[in-house]
Amino acid sequence: FDGAPLAVSIAAWAELVLLWLIACKIGKKHRSTWPGWLCLREVTASRVCSYLRLYVPNVLQSGSELWRFQLLSAFAGLLGEVELSAHMIGFRVIYIGYICVFSLSMAGTQRVGSALGSNRPADARMSCYVGAAFAIACAFALGVVISTYKEGFAHIFTDSPELIEVCKVLAPKIAIAQFFMTLADYFIPMLNTQGRPNAALAS
Repeated sequence: FDGAPLAVSIAAWAELVLLWLIACKIGKKHRSTWPGWLCLREVTASRVCSYLRLYVPNVLQSGSELWRFQLLSAFAGLLGEVELSAHMIGFRVIYIGYICVFSLSMAGTQRVGSALGSNRPADARMSCYVGAAFAIACAFALGVVISTYKEGFAHIFTDSPELIEVCKVLAPKIAIAQFFMTLADYFIPMLNTQGRPNAALAS
């Protein structure tokens, strides 16, 4: 397994270097907002406190998602190899839906942030509603597909008859989990965009 972490590390560093080349070295996008290290004199106690009030709830909320996944994987591993494999397949399917809904979340938060920044709260509210409607429809449609084609999503990952049978039994539960988990990943960034990280953490 040495190759997997090495590949992830190389990809992350390559992405960082490429972003720096495009945004800073070539595009000079940083000049209008980054005056250099002299800007540290603008770092004051009140500004740090304001930042931490946004930062700490976001860190706890993001960490809780990762901790939840790790705990679920640990408990699934206690059930057996087939059950753990079915658990991992279920999460992979959920993340397929997550990509679709999270893309809507990114588009929605950009529109809401832009509207709030230009003092257009009515437009921000409308963007929230429209994005939420699309996200709910998308998550519901994916749930219907998962529940209807119970064997189809399992065949993407395995040919084991025993594992496919377990996935068929779990399909309705995976569909329900997919619906609520992906919608949470729409509404939580939306709350953060509105400057309500405590509400996002509580949710």
